[in-house]
Amino acid sequence: MKHYLSALLVLLLFNFSQSQNIKSFQLDSILNKPYEFSSIAIQNDTIFIVTENCNTVFYLDKKSKHVIGQQSFMLETPNSDIEGMSIFKNFMFISDESDNSIAVIDLKRNEELPVTFGLTNKAQNLNHDFGFEGIEINAEGNYVYLLKEMNKKFESEIYGFHLNKTNDGFYLKLDRITTIAIGRKYRYADLALSPDESKLYLLRSKIGGYYIDTLPLENNKLPEKSTLNFKELVSLDISNQINNYSQQGYSSNLEGLTVYENSLFLISDNYHGRDNTCDDPVSKIKTLMVELKF
Repeated sequence: MKHYLSALLVLLLFNFSQSQNIKSFQLDSILNKPYEFSSIAIQNDTIFIVTENCNTVFYLDKKSKHVIGQQSFMLETPNSDIEGMSIFKNFMFISDESDNSIAVIDLKRNEELPVTFGLTNKAQNLNHDFGFEGIEINAEGNYVYLLKEMNKKFESEIYGFHLNKTNDGFYLKLDRITTIAIGRKYRYADLALSPDESKLYLLRSKIGGYYIDTLPLENNKLPEKSTLNFKELVSLDISNQINNYSQQGYSSNLEGLTVYENSLFLISDNYHGRDNTCDDPVSKIKTLMVELKF
């Protein structure tokens, strides 16, 4: 039985890798600024991409990929470090690595709403790095997956929360935690929920290496087995394709991941080795957005 399962896994990996179709998009020049795009989401016909440091979300037409609008917003946390973003209805959920917090912006009213969640590990983001890196909400808006990049044991942590609407904001109740050992070499940059909500896709990277790991869910929740190693997960290596784009003048530091229908969409952060502002000039290095069909 073990030999059969191993053979089946190899076949699935082969078919996935053989059928992959990666293409990039020519984005508007304004998006080639060093904004440090950290996350991407798609709702209906709109692509949302959010900046890491200057509290701005850009709206792109899904078909043409042209910018159709942008919106700046205020956060109570000063010097925020936005890493994850997910859209539910008119609410934008973001994870802030600067203090390991979650914020929700009502995009219609452009105001931050109160969020309460029972998690007290804010001191473990190691000098404002390796903290909350990704956030994802299911289609029903009642469950949240939150990715912590790394703990002091070189493990990534994924938290599952029940999401409840309160009179003026949201309350997240912790349900499960899954820990994935990744070692010193790798990091997880983002996560995305499959359309059927049966699995999470995890963006794993190192310098020059980019992989999509698949974490199976159990009844839409994190697996009962609470401790895993990334080597136990089905993985797709897209390093060669991404490095080829790097040689063509694109930023290859992938930070954002989302799923829409039968495709994964990824975006790079176009980081230039320093903290940036929204007033920086357009860069010669282009922001990379790719679609991976599966």
